[in-house]
Amino acid sequence: MFESICIKSNLSNNQKIDFSLLINAMLFYNDVNLFVHESELTLLLEKFGVELLAELINIGRIKLHIRQNTFGIASQFDENKSLYGVGCFSKNDDSVHGVLYRAHRKIVNNSSKNNKFADRFSYIVSSHSFPNEEVVKEIMDDFQSSEYLNEAVKEYLKFNYPSYCLQYPLEFNVERITNNDFPWESVRVHSNLNIAKLTDLDKEKGYNSPFNYGGLLLTLGESRCDNYLSANFSSDLITDQRFSKIISLQLKNSIRQTDYDLQQIELFNNHVLCDCPQLGDAFFEKVISTRQFLEILEKGDKWRTWLNSQPNNADLIGAYINEVTKETMADNKLIKIGRFILSCFMQNPVVAGIYNVFDSLYIDKLLTGWKPNHYIQDELVSRLKA
Repeated sequence: MFESICIKSNLSNNQKIDFSLLINAMLFYNDVNLFVHESELTLLLEKFGVELLAELINIGRIKLHIRQNTFGIASQFDENKSLYGVGCFSKNDDSVHGVLYRAHRKIVNNSSKNNKFADRFSYIVSSHSFPNEEVVKEIMDDFQSSEYLNEAVKEYLKFNYPSYCLQYPLEFNVERITNNDFPWESVRVHSNLNIAKLTDLDKEKGYNSPFNYGGLLLTLGESRCDNYLSANFSSDLITDQRFSKIISLQLKNSIRQTDYDLQQIELFNNHVLCDCPQLGDAFFEKVISTRQFLEILEKGDKWRTWLNSQPNNADLIGAYINEVTKETMADNKLIKIGRFILSCFMQNPVVAGIYNVFDSLYIDKLLTGWKPNHYIQDELVSRLKA
């Protein structure tokens, strides 16, 4: 539980990055893998600043991956029917250094400073590219699975066209096309969807072009790419809501676990941390300083190790309460009597005072051992309330 998470941009969020969710992930998960394009990197720099972002990477709270390619769909008309090219696309000779340089330049218009930033961050970020041949093969395999395809198309329609009703049992198949001039793997779609009705629904949303299958195929392909990402990093996954239901058809356990973990975080915040602001809100609203924000995250290693030790279906609040109330050596009656007798032999008031302070601060914690409330109450809540 809470071992590793992959976060991609959420296109349903206007910011593309949900910063509150990102900070919650840094607080609860051992590893946070964040995948960004140039525009998202600029958002990170605007929100965190160069130094804080560098510090979050250096202390291991974020593993920042610069995306070097993206899945896409190209289309062309062939004999009055659309032909769709399937593949991963990237800019020619677009290096990580180039992405870093341009993202920083949108904030600081100074070539010398932009180069210094790109040089510095090139050593602490990594690049990520989907292997085109491998990913496309998996996507093409998906297109040949009629059972999966039918369910995925229905989920796509439900999310994007909730008022659209299927008048007949859905017929949808993807034909693989060879011997064409397209430089990518090519497909043609055959279905009984009502294109005129879908076009009208698109016009209601403000789109003037006729409906085509490009958006649907893009969603299916992106879902497979997200699935690949989750498997490659052995990680839970947070991605665009458009893809979650479709990914769940491919990789149900990963999506189910992510949804469960996020639900547990929300419950924990609402009940255990209900008397104080969330960490992200406290930081962005300047309730706590940058240094305090970093210290809270840095001191949470034992907390995250404890979280990771919990089973995948654990009730987080219940596990937390059980751990906090569990008896320790300090609760043993013989040890309590011994500590009392020892304090009685302290005749000198000064010595007795020093012993009592030492006993309460050190001996008590030594006998009790570490508990999750030591971090939550002593490090997190105390700072957020202050």
